[in-house]
Amino acid sequence: EGLAAFHSEIKHQRKLVKSLQRKSLWSKNLEEIVEKLVDIATHTHQAILEFLGKNGTIAVKYRKGPQRLGEAGLALHYANIINQINVIASRPTILPPNMRDTLYKGLPNNIKNALPSRLQNDDVTKELPIAQVKAEMDMILQWLTPFATNTTK
Repeated sequence: EGLAAFHSEIKHQRKLVKSLQRKSLWSKNLEEIVEKLVDIATHTHQAILEFLGKNGTIAVKYRKGPQRLGEAGLALHYANIINQINVIASRPTILPPNMRDTLYKGLPNNIKNALPSRLQNDDVTKELPIAQVKAEMDMILQWLTPFATNTTK
């Protein structure tokens, strides 16, 4: 009986491994991965625009030319922000005192300027239960954090 249970468990584990291999990005070709990354970038951009409204789309004029990060710098910057959010979400009780301030300072100015008014204007009736917010954050961070971690390496 013990041997049959052992074989059954091995069979179950093999099915699980095969399922995970099919879902893994390592088993996908480059086109599928790039397509997923484009979807992620598009969704993230859309979510930011929906959250900020017109305040997030105001163009800033520079005096002596733009001071921009470039693609690699911008990717690294946002990867660090995502990793900070992951640390805050996974260990909210063990945070250094300045962690939230550091995260806030890392946001672009247009988001920092729009955030207070946007948070005050939200309906109290739209407030979600903490468990639901945590579940949604965990679900998003589950697939987003590996990208951010690989970007910072």
